[in-house]
Amino acid sequence: MRITSTKRGDTIIEVMFAIAIFGLVAILSISAMNRGLNSAETALEETTAREELNAQAEALRFIYDGGNALWDTLTSKAIDLEDTDSATEGIIRLSDFVMSPSDSGFVGCDKLYNDDGSGKTPLQKVNAFILNTRKLSAGQPTDSYVNINNNFNLFQPSPLGARILYGLSTETLEAADNRALSVSGMEVDIKQVEGIWAFAVKGLDGKNGQPMYYDFYVQACWYGPGAGTPTVLDTVMRLTVPGAR
Repeated sequence: MRITSTKRGDTIIEVMFAIAIFGLVAILSISAMNRGLNSAETALEETTAREELNAQAEALRFIYDGGNALWDTLTSKAIDLEDTDSATEGIIRLSDFVMSPSDSGFVGCDKLYNDDGSGKTPLQKVNAFILNTRKLSAGQPTDSYVNINNNFNLFQPSPLGARILYGLSTETLEAADNRALSVSGMEVDIKQVEGIWAFAVKGLDGKNGQPMYYDFYVQACWYGPGAGTPTVLDTVMRLTVPGAR
């Protein structure tokens, strides 16, 4: 009596089909994980940038309340929109500005840091600055104010979120023991300003031709993980001038 087996192995087509399904599931899973990681990283970068913007806004209000020479420095650098060009006015509407190509072909965040054909960058035209909040105190030392026109190399596009990088200057290192400084965290000198800045705009004239207020724009521009278009954040704070109304 001959016994015939009904069992058989998988064919090559079935094996290939199973591998294809496994590969598809793996690709979809990895893509979902990447999207989740990018979303988390984007949220973290936006939170960090917003904290930097808020810190600058609080520093501006601190200087305003103090009412001393540093406030005079800030207001003396304020731009007057009646005496500016379209590029200077455009930076106020930052999202639209960075997405429209310049005459030199620059677009995105890089547009802000490159010469627009006038011999200056858009940030230089608005007298962009940053405040060193680690040096700011009741005395309001003037070196807590960092203007792009005097420190152009400090202001750079950001490779990783809008941020201010601190370090130790040569003078600080010579003043005390390096190890003690590292332990105490006395990194108070700005080494790089990446993708964040502020500038002031004069308001309407009041008494004696003095502006009734100043609008301070604090802005940020950078590229999030895997993003082809820039992320833009900004906040505007209006500070009135006592006695100018």
